[in-house]
Amino acid sequence: MRAYNRIIAKGFMASKNELSAAGADALLKVDGLSQQDIERLVTAAYRVRGYDVRAVKAADQHDAPDVLLTKENQRLLLQCKYWKTRKVGEMPVRELYGSMAAQSATGGLIICSGMFTLEATRFANFGGIELLDGAKLRALLQRKPSDDAHSPAPRSMAG
Repeated sequence: MRAYNRIIAKGFMASKNELSAAGADALLKVDGLSQQDIERLVTAAYRVRGYDVRAVKAADQHDAPDVLLTKENQRLLLQCKYWKTRKVGEMPVRELYGSMAAQSATGGLIICSGMFTLEATRFANFGGIELLDGAKLRALLQRKPSDDAHSPAPRSMAG
């Protein structure tokens, strides 16, 4: 939380809910960035893109809540629980897929600072789940909402 507040205090906000490119760069370079800070950044990026953001009960009640992002007919379930994990395997992706069904989500997002295994990537492709590592997260935060019109929309869950 302190790192996030330092970035805010330095004036790196482009608007109330949007981090400037310089702010995103500065924040992503801060050592010890917490799961909550990353979640705030990502939810702010989706709010600017017109999504409604709300916390929902996680499948495992001991975990932090998941985040549900809704816009028109899209319902995306976001998890940053593995932010500090070096390598995320298939099981967390499968668990998110189950949580997506429970929340009637059309897609999912998992964010980590490390890498995703080949098995995790394969299952994510099957389940309509987007995997964001540090580089993809930086790209998301630096992309302007107007750029999203040229990028593909998240897929719906496979039947």
